[in-house]
Amino acid sequence: MVGDHETESNEDEEERPVFRPYTRESLIQSEARIAEEEAKRNERKKKAEESEVRLGLKPRKRTKEVRK
Repeated sequence: MVGDHETESNEDEEERPVFRPYTRESLIQSEARIAEEEAKRNERKKKAEESEVRLGLKPRKRTKEVRK
């Protein structure tokens, strides 16, 4: 019956573990994504500093970002 199949599906979802350990591949992907985000952040920072110089603005003091 359709009702039994739906119940069976819900039970399977409840039995799945919530925690899934990292695999080597997923860790490599995470590290690559973090490195990419950091490179983009550094590029934006560099462009902002170059714009300040071009416009003759006084460079702002940069504080180290606090990462969570």
